[in-house]
Amino acid sequence: MMTELKPENGTITQKVAGVMLVYSEKILLFKRSPHKKFGANKWALCAGGVEEGESFEASAKRELYEETGMQLGLESFLDEKVFYHADGIESGPEWHVFLYHFSEPPVITLNNEHTEYKLVTKEESFLLDLMDGEKEVIESFFF
Repeated sequence: MMTELKPENGTITQKVAGVMLVYSEKILLFKRSPHKKFGANKWALCAGGVEEGESFEASAKRELYEETGMQLGLESFLDEKVFYHADGIESGPEWHVFLYHFSEPPVITLNNEHTEYKLVTKEESFLLDLMDGEKEVIESFFF
């Protein structure tokens, strides 16, 4: 479970950046490959770890390019939200999620991190086997 409230005494163990991609009021989700250490075979946003010296925004764009082949311009994100674990864990990742709206259907070339992708409504996304925390992130952008 994720929340936008930073734990008072929490330790950040990892920095993660991701992108919520939206086209025609639908969310683009990716099914993680069976070999993934976290969330194997679960549906998730495009995301990954932030490299040393990299900004969250640059990391999100790099992950998007690596995982889908899509490149975004400099001033492309519409919103940013930050998430932390909400289940009493005192240490965990700090996850920055950026929002991007496509004006045309996206063209995607998956790498080996995902086996498939699909555009779904918020309600349809909740019927999928989502990676832990994804539901709260989706709800925060789509009240």
